[in-house]
Amino acid sequence: MAMAQTVMMDFKEAQAVRACWIVNDGVMGGVSTSRLRHDPEGMIFEGTVSLDNNGGFASMRCAARFAPGTRLLELRARGDGQRYKLIARTDKAQRVTYESDFVAEQQWAPHLFSAEKFDATFRGRRVQAPPLALADVMEMGILIADKQAGDFRLQVDQLKAL
Repeated sequence: MAMAQTVMMDFKEAQAVRACWIVNDGVMGGVSTSRLRHDPEGMIFEGTVSLDNNGGFASMRCAARFAPGTRLLELRARGDGQRYKLIARTDKAQRVTYESDFVAEQQWAPHLFSAEKFDATFRGRRVQAPPLALADVMEMGILIADKQAGDFRLQVDQLKAL
């Protein structure tokens, strides 16, 4: 039996890219930079991560809601071979970010994420929190961190709920 697929976010559409925003380490004194731009093949998230001023991360975010019963998320992306994190936030665990790693290879590839694959974190450190339920998600994003200083470029065409 095939799983139903719902494209939640089609980042080939300019409107989907405009609905996203940037959160970089400048919120904590860092100097990393990033931007989002529309491309017909999918949103481009690019910039430079700097470790200066105790910085070291760049992220993009967007509002998201998934139907009850959502078991998996599929993010289709290509990039620069660096490690990124798909991040999720809920209103059930305030100040907690759930994150799951993936490596963005140069060719388009699907990355599958189950709720069990997300770790609860606060400012990059693991914390005790309720397990993630995908139906509770209110915000999704992508983060590059973990002392990966330098330029980065990731392209995302869609996020599906399965």
